[in-house]
Amino acid sequence: IFLRTNPQVELVLKVDEVEIPNSEDGVYEINAGQRSIEILTNQYKPIKDQLVIHGMNEEQSFTFDLVPAWAELKVGSIPDDTEIFVDKILKGKTPAIIKILQGSRMLQLKKNGYKLFDKKLDIVAGKNYSLDVINLERLDSKIRINSVPKGASVTIDSIYRGMTPINLELEPLVNHQILLSKPGYNSLNKEFNLPIREDMDELYEDGRLQLDQALQPIFGKINFQGTVGAKIISDGKEIGIIPSKLVLLSKEQKILFEKEGYVSQEFTVNPTPRLEQSLAINLMTPEETVIAAMPRRVNTYQGSKMQLVLPGETFLMGSPRGDQGRKTNEIERLVQITRPFYVGITEVTNKQFREFRPQHTSGAEVFRELSNNLHPTVMVTWQDAAEYCNWLSKKDSLDPAYEIQKGKLELIRPVTNGYRLLTEAEWEWISRYNAGGGLQKYPWGQRMPVMEDSGNYADESAEVFMDNTLKNYWDGYPVTSPTGKFKANP
Repeated sequence: IFLRTNPQVELVLKVDEVEIPNSEDGVYEINAGQRSIEILTNQYKPIKDQLVIHGMNEEQSFTFDLVPAWAELKVGSIPDDTEIFVDKILKGKTPAIIKILQGSRMLQLKKNGYKLFDKKLDIVAGKNYSLDVINLERLDSKIRINSVPKGASVTIDSIYRGMTPINLELEPLVNHQILLSKPGYNSLNKEFNLPIREDMDELYEDGRLQLDQALQPIFGKINFQGTVGAKIISDGKEIGIIPSKLVLLSKEQKILFEKEGYVSQEFTVNPTPRLEQSLAINLMTPEETVIAAMPRRVNTYQGSKMQLVLPGETFLMGSPRGDQGRKTNEIERLVQITRPFYVGITEVTNKQFREFRPQHTSGAEVFRELSNNLHPTVMVTWQDAAEYCNWLSKKDSLDPAYEIQKGKLELIRPVTNGYRLLTEAEWEWISRYNAGGGLQKYPWGQRMPVMEDSGNYADESAEVFMDNTLKNYWDGYPVTSPTGKFKANP
């Protein structure tokens, strides 16, 4: 058979889905019978048909009209003479009208010195397309921004770009606004314009502009007072010794203070220009640091409030010989409390003690009011009190303060963290010396008479069962009163 196409182009022939060797003159030998043929070309739609082949060496001629499988695309650019690629195959240069096959295609425009332009197109055969003129963007030019000192924030055209030193690529031939800022330094604003990439390659060895800027420092003064002789350290370097008046960069910064025998402390300072600041630094010893970290009040398992009592200076314990009511063993001697301790701010109530020992009455058989739940528990021995302390320690997961030795409780030494009774020295420190607040003779002050509503004493209401009572004083309770009823010692 003689096979022709209109227009005549190179083709691939398949007969009954089997590809037939190519023929330059269009003559093919095909077995007789009804045959399915398919004609494939590069830029035309496939042709499928049924042919009846006579055989017997009879010559038959067939001509097929091809239908284009492309569309025409008009492409223009600024600048002209830009290479046009379709699916990475060069098709010409702008301006041009090119043939582009149907289907999903990738159009690209390439020109030296400009950014690659690409656009995905969905092409329908037989339809003509025209794109708007494409303005190519020039390749970004390279710049390196340095500052003294380094580490300045870089903002270009209101967009944060990073910290100096920094390499950037920016659009050429337009004005850019750069802002350099760093705490402690004046900010720097500058406008600049970059040449095109080709010129940059000629002007600079590495094709990159170097922009070097020095920032002007801002200073503030701080007067450091406090622990004399303490070192003032910034960024690992000693910059002074307390007391000192130092000029520092006006920025937020950490300053370390050190002195042998003291716990170092770090503070954040922010010197302010034209405003001198003062900062008092009082370093503490390791012991003082531990005390400072202790809560001022804690609660027991039963809800009783415990007040932290701090050690202090040496004090005179005991009574002089001339004091009324003085006992022979109350000799005067110097004592010092050497460690902090907690003390209950009120007595243990009957309700609390009966949680430990339910049958305790506090002497209600003699005077019923003694057993009131809100009143302090009384009629207990030292051993009873020590047993209660151990019981309460276990409730609060503390180590018991007492242990049995020779059939009775004794204080464990060294002292544990459990609840215990106050020593005589501790009692005198918190009552007579107000835990360092000052010496006082009586709970209400330095002299008689008793101050009104100052406490629960043997007042006139107790005359029915006591020989010695306070005249002209009435607290309203013949025996004990509720805990916390009266004001604390001044």
